[in-house]
Amino acid sequence: DLDFALRAVTEAPAQAMRLLDYGLRPGARADLQLLPVPSWAEAMRLQPPPEKVWFSGRLVAENTVRSTLYRD
Repeated sequence: DLDFALRAVTEAPAQAMRLLDYGLRPGARADLQLLPVPSWAEAMRLQPPPEKVWFSGRLVAENTVRSTLYRD
């Protein structure tokens, strides 16, 4: 099951290492990535590069796509 697999690589290791400030809640470290997909299943299937990355609550990386339209 996908939820089990996700917890196995995120929450379970954090709990095993006794990281008390892990997770999405007030006061936590806020290390996260914004992925351009609608679900975890699509994230696992497509493995897209993140649009934004935060580390300790600070935005540290941002990927953008830029387009230019030229008209005669």
